[in-house]
Amino acid sequence: MATLLMMALFGYSLYLLNGRFFSFLPFGNTVNRDIAAMQSELQNTRTQLAPWKREEVSLLSFNKGKPLFKLRGMDTGIIENIYQEPMLAYAHRRYNNPKLNGLLCVQNSEHLFAYKITDKGITIVVNNQILGVLQQHNGVLYYSNTNKAIAKISDIASGSLVHIAAYGKEIGSIQSPTVAASQVNPRVFMTYQPTTTEEELILQALVFYTLCGK
Repeated sequence: MATLLMMALFGYSLYLLNGRFFSFLPFGNTVNRDIAAMQSELQNTRTQLAPWKREEVSLLSFNKGKPLFKLRGMDTGIIENIYQEPMLAYAHRRYNNPKLNGLLCVQNSEHLFAYKITDKGITIVVNNQILGVLQQHNGVLYYSNTNKAIAKISDIASGSLVHIAAYGKEIGSIQSPTVAASQVNPRVFMTYQPTTTEEELILQALVFYTLCGK
């Protein structure tokens, strides 16, 4: 666990210093420009976002607010807490490309999460380190290029709660977006119980994609 944390912190330092987020993935010039624009704008929002602290997580809502920035050809926006303060900022670009369906980047006050969306799966990157590959058909997050499962998010349509488990134990749950749609100022998290930094990043990565990528 300590090694993973050191790698994540080191990767984030490189990102801040060199702006090379996603640099290890091959893209064309247009996509590279999109990535650069996303990360530049999102990095600038960090000081405008409510601090992501354990005691504040329960305040995250499903409410989307006015974007903090705009980018041509992309969906941008924020996710607020129940007090209408921005907690997440995101940018989402869709492509008409058989090898790349879209890119999503989500920023909170601590980390930048990026998602390379393809027909073969969603590669999730946190602070320039690959977290894993999410398969949408079964909700399982796998280690990159392996069949070893890391985590699983339950089907959104299967009930009033969406459960997230990692390494065989539940680490959190959120309201189903369908259920939340009928509520006023609905909260996202019902439970939030990761016990390690890795589990916390997994939980955030899967929930943020549910909020911003669908």
